[in-house]
Amino acid sequence: MHSVKWQDLDAQFPASFVGDIDGAASHVARLALGLPVRGVTRDGVLHTVRQADNWSLKLNYDEDAWRGMLALIAGYYGDWDLVGQVTGGDALGTRVLPKKTFGTNTRAFARHLATACARKLPAEQLAVAMAEQHQRFVDGASSPDGRAAAIAAHIYIRELAIVSDVSAATRSWLDGTFVLEAAASAANAVADGEDARIKIFERYAPELEDGPIDEAVAAVTAMRLDEEWCNSHHRERIPLDDLAIQAFVARRELWPEWEATIDPAVAAYLGSPTRYTTVRFGDIARVFSVALKRGTYWDELAWALATGASIERAKTMAWKPGRFFKDDARKLFTYLATAIQENASEADVAPAWLDFLARRSPKTTPIVEEGELHWKSLIAIQAVISHRIGKREPTQVGGELRRAITGTFG
Repeated sequence: MHSVKWQDLDAQFPASFVGDIDGAASHVARLALGLPVRGVTRDGVLHTVRQADNWSLKLNYDEDAWRGMLALIAGYYGDWDLVGQVTGGDALGTRVLPKKTFGTNTRAFARHLATACARKLPAEQLAVAMAEQHQRFVDGASSPDGRAAAIAAHIYIRELAIVSDVSAATRSWLDGTFVLEAAASAANAVADGEDARIKIFERYAPELEDGPIDEAVAAVTAMRLDEEWCNSHHRERIPLDDLAIQAFVARRELWPEWEATIDPAVAAYLGSPTRYTTVRFGDIARVFSVALKRGTYWDELAWALATGASIERAKTMAWKPGRFFKDDARKLFTYLATAIQENASEADVAPAWLDFLARRSPKTTPIVEEGELHWKSLIAIQAVISHRIGKREPTQVGGELRRAITGTFG
């Protein structure tokens, strides 16, 4: 019998509009594999998941298989509460049975996977279940179909490995060539030996609490800004830029027409470019490129690198992938400039970035050398890594910052 390959999914489930469960499954599976998709928002897909759950799946679908698919779609977007809802209504637990397998019960498997990922359990606790899913995929026995295995693999790799291209790693997993241990070695990047992910979570948790963010957003909503953003608002509206980024990372609703009231560069990185974005990127690169030569404020260096200023002006160092510099922002930026010059990968600079996040946040360590650490500074650094080094679209930067801080993308 011909074994199934991930390439088969491209032809079998083409890009289409998301109007039902099947369309949502195809859309997310294609995202997981890095295949072209039609423009559909995260909220649109999750609305379809919730709507399908409200219908109680009265569509001649196998209950366990398709509720599992809904849960995997929710897990792709990091909505662990929704995973619990569609798999039975209960909150996810705190542990899993490491040797348990699930056969055709994708609902139980999706809950098992989400629990392990949400609680940041060791990868070994998923090894048996994931090996079973891989074999079922190869045999053409995935339930309800191969899309479930593709989405599950993407979640598994994204949550437990630091790789420059999760979709490429997902394809490798489906091919049987991906080795988690080799890709995850950068996770322990903190110089004193502690786990970077745990330290980042502990440092940023107070800054991502829903209540304070929702109150701040409500205050902006009540304020009713009369003017759209313009260059003269650059400094006075940094608090709005920061709030938008912070709320985005925390997956909170923003105020109405927020894109028009914040820096167009920030709006683009959060996935909503405006008609001013291209001009704004050019202005930043032109004005702040001088900072690369004179080496003053470190956040100016970040924005210059992020928006495409020529690397010829920047200070560089001897190149070695995988280095980190504790909380030294200047050395971090010299390193990132060197990485651009050396055509390095995101994986090469991930340890330095995670180590920095583990030691600094806008609330706990706001003063950094000759400047302040803002959320706007963080998204600029992420743009250097994801856009300049990783060659990703600017609209993906916000999602990558969310993943760096919270462990979940989307």
